[in-house]
Amino acid sequence: MTTGLSPVREVMSKAVVAVTPTMTVADALDLAREHVISHLPVVAGGRPVGVVCTCDMEAAALDTDVSAIMHSPPVSIAAECLMAEAAATMAERGVGSVLVLSGDALAGIVTRTDFERVGLAEAAFGDQRCSVCRSYQHVHFEPRCGYFLCAACRAGARPAKEDSVLGGGD
Repeated sequence: MTTGLSPVREVMSKAVVAVTPTMTVADALDLAREHVISHLPVVAGGRPVGVVCTCDMEAAALDTDVSAIMHSPPVSIAAECLMAEAAATMAERGVGSVLVLSGDALAGIVTRTDFERVGLAEAAFGDQRCSVCRSYQHVHFEPRCGYFLCAACRAGARPAKEDSVLGGGD
C-alpha cells in the first residue's frame, strides 16, 4: 500500500519521455499525444533544463521552439524524497508534476495522475482540484472567478460580462 511516507521512486514514471529545447511545439505535442502524457521534461546535454505541459503547448504557435514556453528551471525533487514531500512541493509551486533526480540526472517524473493512481490525490492536493469537474489534472487558480479550474473547463469558460459578479453568460 502506497502512503505519503512511501518514497517517490516507488510511484514515479521511470520511462520518461523527454524533449529537447529546439524541438517544435508541434512535434512535442505529437509526442505527448502518442504517449498519452501531459508533462514533458526538456533535456539538454543530458540534464533537465525545463518542463513543458500540453496545456501551455496548446496555447502556443506550433512552429515555436519548446524552449520559448518551457518552465525553467524545472521543479524537481530527489529520488529519496517521500510522496508527501513531492505533494507539498507540487502544491506550493502550483505545478502538476515534479522531476525526480538522482544527482543531476533525470530518474523519473511524478505527476498528479500518479497520485490519483495510488489513491493519494485527495490527501495530497485537497481543494486544489477543478471547481467544475473535480479533476486534479491541469488545475490552476483562476483569479477572475476565484476558483481552481482545469484546462478543459477554463477553455470552455466565457469571460464574465463587465458589470457581472457571476461567470460568463450568467
